[in-house]
Amino acid sequence: MRNYVKIIALSTALIAGSGCQNSSNPENGSYVDDKVDSVKITKKFFSKLRNDALTFVNFKGQGAEGSLDKEVKGFSNALKDVTLDVSGVSEDVTKLFSMIKTIPDANNSVDGDYNITRTGKNSYSYIIKPSSSGTLILPDFNVSESNASIDGTFRGNQTLKANAIVKGTSTGFDMLLDGILKSNNTNLTINKLDVSHKGESSHLNMLSLIGESNGYKIGGNLSAMDYVTNTNIKDNGGVVPKKLLYTGNIENIKSSSKIDGSIAIGFKDIETYNPDSDDLVPKIDISGKLIMPGHPAVDANLGFDVVKTKPVLTFDYSYDNTNISGATSFSADGKDGVIELKGDKGIKVNVKIKNGNIVYGKDSQVTKDGKVVGTIEERKGVPIIKYTDGTFESLN
Repeated sequence: MRNYVKIIALSTALIAGSGCQNSSNPENGSYVDDKVDSVKITKKFFSKLRNDALTFVNFKGQGAEGSLDKEVKGFSNALKDVTLDVSGVSEDVTKLFSMIKTIPDANNSVDGDYNITRTGKNSYSYIIKPSSSGTLILPDFNVSESNASIDGTFRGNQTLKANAIVKGTSTGFDMLLDGILKSNNTNLTINKLDVSHKGESSHLNMLSLIGESNGYKIGGNLSAMDYVTNTNIKDNGGVVPKKLLYTGNIENIKSSSKIDGSIAIGFKDIETYNPDSDDLVPKIDISGKLIMPGHPAVDANLGFDVVKTKPVLTFDYSYDNTNISGATSFSADGKDGVIELKGDKGIKVNVKIKNGNIVYGKDSQVTKDGKVVGTIEERKGVPIIKYTDGTFESLN
């Protein structure tokens, strides 16, 4: 995913960087004058866009990350970390509960790294190798609903103190959990963890949480859908979801940048995926509002897919009555492709990429209402926009 975020950065730089620094800014946000020729209209549009887009792209070097790139990557990593933390603890808890259910009259049970011992009528102690331990309270599984509690440590040096409602079913049990999950860098309040345990596998139905993790505030809901079985996967009995959906917000505590929206992740061919030999191909759709202090709020949509082994990226964003949309299509190795961007008032940029570099000249053009008003050229190793009126502007 990171490589394709950089493609967006390059794409945006090609538009935003083509503004003419010497042209005056339009008054009151109006940059269209029907009496002005297409080149001047295009310059004025790019000049306005450049002033705003500099907040999102670092133009000091090709491929350098701008603040938008860094924030998107940070948001993504924060969500990934929280998901892994909670799912790992959830798997441990449901495993312990399932061991209790299968041996209601035994005093001790060992299953791999898990060791659980009855310490009272409804109380248990547990050890999970290499270094996790704690206590559980779980009344009789034979009743339709039991109030349970968990207090202990789990994988990743995390501590969980929680209450749960456990309902026995014909195939296993359902669990509704709420509590506090902590580690050195994490403090999360789990408002609702809804899990169904069937046989040797668990299904995450809904996770609702709020808190802080690794320098980010996070609050929202995560759900997993369309479970399938893949015998190539060892964890969770080979049962995996085809789609994950997160809705909520993530905020960088240090920068106060924030995204509020939804992230949908689908997994292609998950039924036959082999973790030992295959790359897991995601289909990602991100939609929401990005807020960065001191800069205009951006409404953005991003879609990533792989079509016939070729990565395809679509995106659009808008702010201050400015709208940009675009699409990229690249070879499987990400080296060759085409970037197309569309701006307001019929302005378009088409860029050809070969071996990871811009193909300069007629293959990479700027047009206004279908008329060529500039081409992307190279001058002393620096990419520039060369307009048809003879002026130019550096992209660095």
